Amino acid sequence: MKTFGMEIDLASSYHTPYGFEKLNDGNYATWAFNVKYQFLKEKLWGLVSGTEAAPMPPVQAVSESEVDQNENDTTAQEAYQIILMQWTDKANAAYLIFISMILDLLQALVRQATSLADA
Repeated sequence: MKTFGMEIDLASSYHTPYGFEKLNDGNYATWAFNVKYQFLKEKLWGLVSGTEAAPMPPVQAVSESEVDQNENDTTAQEAYQIILMQWTDKANAAYLIFISMILDLLQALVRQATSLADA
């Protein structure tokens, strides 16, 4: 099919970038198997399955010196921000991979999800 001088490969719009068929109304079992192992390969299955939660902020420790306490709190908060940013990047990567594995007309359901596991 040609549109405005560009070729559109309709067959590729039904396959994921990983080579298997995107989710449609008749292939859930095969699709779910392929998706699980793709996420395992990418080391993202914990995010998708809901077994890996977002990191929790550090608990403020009580110390005898207020100066030590402020330094410890700052270091812990900085470390937490780095870990949270890394987790968020992984979650976004997993979400983008997931979206690429379903047909466009099914994406409306995913947009309503409040977490990657819900999607």
